[in-house]
Amino acid sequence: SGQIVSNHSQSGGVPAAVVSPPLTNMTAKDLLATLNLTEKPNAKRAVDDLESLATSVAPQRYGNILQHDAARDWLEAEYKKAGLNVTRFKFDGKSVSGVGPMSPGQDIIATLPGADPKRLIVFGGHYDGAEYATEAAYDDGSGTIITLELARAAAKYNWTHTLVFAGWDQEEQGLVGSAAFAKRLKEAGYEVDLYMNFDMVGLNWPAKQFGAKDAPISAGFGGPRDKEMAALWTAVAEHLKYPAALMPVATGVKGGGSDHTPFIQAAYTAVAFDVLPPIQYPMAPTIDTSHSMN
Repeated sequence: SGQIVSNHSQSGGVPAAVVSPPLTNMTAKDLLATLNLTEKPNAKRAVDDLESLATSVAPQRYGNILQHDAARDWLEAEYKKAGLNVTRFKFDGKSVSGVGPMSPGQDIIATLPGADPKRLIVFGGHYDGAEYATEAAYDDGSGTIITLELARAAAKYNWTHTLVFAGWDQEEQGLVGSAAFAKRLKEAGYEVDLYMNFDMVGLNWPAKQFGAKDAPISAGFGGPRDKEMAALWTAVAEHLKYPAALMPVATGVKGGGSDHTPFIQAAYTAVAFDVLPPIQYPMAPTIDTSHSMN
């Protein structure tokens, strides 16, 4: 419902530092050579935000009960403070249990308008938690906050693409919010050059705390341009001097259990970033807390 992607310019303007080059016909080397990004995500702020979201703002955010609305309000406010245009994409959802009456959902869609309003790069993580989850810090408070922190850094620049940062709702009910949004994008004729999914990404190299070891982050690409985008990601990882052994890359991904799947099914290219913890992470929703993350 409502506008899909908000493309009006910000009042007051944002200082321009760089214009993103088009991905088509760009080699990885050329792409990196054109970028001079001085504004970077703030790791400490991200950790503080995760702690705040998971413990005080909205520890239980599912089924339109408890703090579900509080999470939506908080995300919208944070994106607006960063200078992005924010809309709520409302859709007919599912009940938490999968039975009973339909439960409406709301994706939080934050946009940085680019030179091309119909050509998008989309980032996303789901802000809803599993039923009975306490804090849902790793799944997926981590991806929610990483998406927000990327938006804050990206807001300091002008871009060729329009950048969209999404907080998906009802991932736990079956990718409902992301599927509704991807479907609407396709119907409206938007081009999505790449969708990047962040789900359970709170542990990664070079984090070494309390005896934890290096944790690889895998990048699984699918869709029509998966090999091209995988090559770009590999070049960026090398540029950042990330160890190759901790950055496994796969192509030909058809989907999976997270929000990249609807984009691949809509014939868009997407990547799912997953962290493979070196220790067994406590996946029971009642102990998925910020304090249990190394």
